[in-house]
Amino acid sequence: MPTSKETLDSLRKALALVPDVAFVPTLGEYSVYSRGRLFAAVTNNELFIKASPETLCLFRDRKLYAQPGGIDMCRADADWLQDPEKLGEAVLYTLAIPTPAGRESAKKPAGSGPARGWLARLPWEKALACCAGLAALYFLLPYGALSALGINKGTKAGNFAVTGLHGEKLQLSDCGGKPVFLYIWETHSQLSIDNLPMIEALYASYKDKSVCFVPATVTSDFNSVVRGLAAAKGLKYPVYNGAAQFQPQRRSPMLYLIDHAGYIRKSYSPSSEDREKITADLDGLLRAAAVEAERD
Repeated sequence: MPTSKETLDSLRKALALVPDVAFVPTLGEYSVYSRGRLFAAVTNNELFIKASPETLCLFRDRKLYAQPGGIDMCRADADWLQDPEKLGEAVLYTLAIPTPAGRESAKKPAGSGPARGWLARLPWEKALACCAGLAALYFLLPYGALSALGINKGTKAGNFAVTGLHGEKLQLSDCGGKPVFLYIWETHSQLSIDNLPMIEALYASYKDKSVCFVPATVTSDFNSVVRGLAAAKGLKYPVYNGAAQFQPQRRSPMLYLIDHAGYIRKSYSPSSEDREKITADLDGLLRAAAVEAERD
């Protein structure tokens, strides 16, 4: 069923917080760009947003759909379409993820390149350069500085609930006011197994600090496989069953660092060589939380 004009009008309103949105007809449907960068597609009156290992956790429906150009996308959550702030956060976070060269093969909106010649001759060129500089600062400045200006960089993490090896319950909302170390892993991932000593060392370093430590496995057989592994390895940190909350990751393991206000600040697939990087990121989150606490 072709996408209707009513759907496009509704999506334009829902994407009000995304700068310079352009809907470009593609094979009977629409590719959606922000300032010349593809981030979504509209097919059969539905919005699909570009997915990556870093953003997959945002979607309720994590099934991947191949869109024109061979780009994987996920269906936008229905509640996002009713809340421009939520949809805007998800899209801006998607746009903040670096794109490997040549990954996007879809055609950009007409005029995004040739316009440069006459655009540069206009008297408001300096104003445009200033806007571009401010946009660059958004991605380069530490988020603590941005938060001080009332700008939240990142997207809000949805609440979740997990259960530990001893039946203990934990929800993200229980971590209010603390940075969160959300580590999603699988027992059949060799990288996850190789990371076990690093995760234990990080837990030992931060267990007495204000960090909510949530290593959650998506291995389905929690009671036998995960318990057996934890016993065999003598794991001293909490292990949670996240199979009902999280889908297996395209990259395993995946680390999501969430700040004291509940915004996802970092997401990547760590290796055992990334301990210093993770430590620096966690220390940054702790400093930001301390500054916020002093301000209050």
